[in-house]
Amino acid sequence: VVTMVAKSPTRLVPLDLATTLRLSGASLLSADGTATPLPFVQEGERDDADLAVILPRVLGVGEEIRLALTYRGNKVLIDAGEGNFYVGARTSWYPNLGAWSDLATFDLTYRVPEKNEVVSVGKRESATSTGGESIAIWKATTPIRVAGFNYGRFKMLEKVDDAIGMTFRVYTNPGTPDIIREIKAMVSAMEMQASQGGLGFDPDNPSPFGNLIQTGPSIGKITTERLADSALVDAQNGARVATSYFGPASSREISITQQSQWSFGQSWPSLVYLPYISFLTGTMRAQFGLQNAGNFVDEVGFHEIAHQWWGHHVGWQSYRDVWLSEGFA
Repeated sequence: VVTMVAKSPTRLVPLDLATTLRLSGASLLSADGTATPLPFVQEGERDDADLAVILPRVLGVGEEIRLALTYRGNKVLIDAGEGNFYVGARTSWYPNLGAWSDLATFDLTYRVPEKNEVVSVGKRESATSTGGESIAIWKATTPIRVAGFNYGRFKMLEKVDDAIGMTFRVYTNPGTPDIIREIKAMVSAMEMQASQGGLGFDPDNPSPFGNLIQTGPSIGKITTERLADSALVDAQNGARVATSYFGPASSREISITQQSQWSFGQSWPSLVYLPYISFLTGTMRAQFGLQNAGNFVDEVGFHEIAHQWWGHHVGWQSYRDVWLSEGFA
């Protein structure tokens, strides 16, 4: 359900929604909850997939309405194996009036299989289980620019920083994503081939996987939980610096979550994604051939925490100004 107020005379309501998600119904809700079906336009995902709902009449400036929207799709989440997932659809996994430009409050109810969990923007109001489902309600009562979540099986570490009045939670995933097993299998096979003399190294024509061949202990069990404390301390220190320079953040709670993709982080209001390699030790990264990723790993957590101030607390007026968010962060 979207509650909106017309800023100008409005008959057509354009909505942002990932092209792989398909709207199946739109209704105008009256004060007593009666739903009046509305026509909408959404062409094929490979065509002009812009989505718009057509109202029965022109809204006047300042007039408020509620739209009920039903949609579905299966490409928002990607299963990375053993309880690891990553979110494929980012700013448009729900119909919205303009992520980043249209501030709104959010009342979010997530229903997921009982063994899994959602970590969301806002504050968790309740969590219950029934009929094999986990049901969690999260609310953002202060208007924010975009809503996001992370999903999977998590272990949580929490710390309260009384000095700046903030609570930090780090969520790590106890499972091993498929990509780790694939890389370990490749490394083991190449090491065995090299030990049997079947894989030489020519410095003038190096193998593209040559930097994965390690001498020393083989790659053992990967446990990202051991670096949860390091991620928490980085978040806390980053928030202390930003608070000192720029004042309090909009949210007094921040969740730092592991996500299964390797090479990028992302910041939502009160929620941060850290890449999988942020939870690997330097030795582990070297064994995977990622020894040059040290600077990225050292910086990405601080950068995403800084976006809680630059990007979320302070936004941009147009696409020409987006660089200011990244620049300050």
